[in-house]
Amino acid sequence: MSTDGSEVIDDNKTVRSLFNGLAQRYKDTVLKSETSIEQDENSRSLIPHLEKLWYMMGAMGVVSPNEQLDDISTNALELLWTPYIIADLYQRLQGPMPTPAPVTPGETNEVAGAAGMTREEALSRSHHWYDVFFRWAQDCELVDERTLDTYRTFRADNRTQRVELSRKRRELEVVLLQYEDKVEYLQAKRKRMKELMAEDGDEISESNGDEEEALRGRALARLRWSVYEACHHLQLSARELEMLTALSPERRQEIANNHQRTLDAVRRGELSLGRHTYTILPGGLVAPGGPFPVDRINSTVMSAIASQESFRQKVVEELMINRNNPTMTLAEFADAEMADVQRRMEANADAQRLQQEEDELLGPEGVEERQRKRDSALADWKDDHPPIGQTARGNYA
Repeated sequence: MSTDGSEVIDDNKTVRSLFNGLAQRYKDTVLKSETSIEQDENSRSLIPHLEKLWYMMGAMGVVSPNEQLDDISTNALELLWTPYIIADLYQRLQGPMPTPAPVTPGETNEVAGAAGMTREEALSRSHHWYDVFFRWAQDCELVDERTLDTYRTFRADNRTQRVELSRKRRELEVVLLQYEDKVEYLQAKRKRMKELMAEDGDEISESNGDEEEALRGRALARLRWSVYEACHHLQLSARELEMLTALSPERRQEIANNHQRTLDAVRRGELSLGRHTYTILPGGLVAPGGPFPVDRINSTVMSAIASQESFRQKVVEELMINRNNPTMTLAEFADAEMADVQRRMEANADAQRLQQEEDELLGPEGVEERQRKRDSALADWKDDHPPIGQTARGNYA
């Protein structure tokens, strides 16, 4: 049976407080690091502490795989994020450190081992911790085996699966950020209320249902998002691990030996020199490295080549460089535009003047009769021409 994660382990620190401190260091020093070197160093320093914390949690029974999700406390749900953090830290290790890092007396074995770890070893350990995280997620009914089989393996011919995984990660990340904002707001509100009540000499009650509900929702949202995020990292790192395994020291030595045997065969004349060695000529041309016959070029051929090149250059200039020659200057174009605008304004004024003169001759009753005739003619035309279909401008567009 699991507990609530508040047992004292050392230096008057509970499991929960120790986890919160390490998780905050993970967010501040790893996720927000500016350079890859800082990220690598911070990851190496955090890994032994988190692994030690997880083993302590298992020994103390902080989490138990035999409980239902509703029976697990909020503290235990937050602690279940530990395997994912460890796996993500191993993902960020790019290989052995170029120079030995200074090691404190209390971290001799762990840090020294992480400093000399290769990329292949780091990915293997990361996959192991992802498996641990998936096993706990399945025990807590956060994910099923079918979903893991669908998304954790990369399939080149199944693009729909990768699109679904990306969409699911974005949706769960939005939910997680909403819970993060809610928790920060409630914690800030509680802190402010505590300060105000302390000024009045009162004490705030320890029970806060809204904050507890928000913390539990954040823990569940973070675990669900981490499941799909881990599947995404597994798809990428599994392919990288396959390539690293293929390029193991034994495989590299075998490739070097094959290359040396090929060069020896070329020297003996058993293989073609042009198939294996090339020479970069002036101008960027690539030609076989061996000797090859060249036909002599006489003056007639040289003249024909020069004439052909001149014709090609002329065509290029006519079609691409000197095309669409201007027919007028900018001043002439502006004058033509202004003249056209003036002509349109005069035509519009003449039409308005003629319409006004006609309205004065007809009078109010004549204008109404003219409009009635126009409406009647339009109605008759619509009856003779039924609409074919609705368009953006109406039935008679």
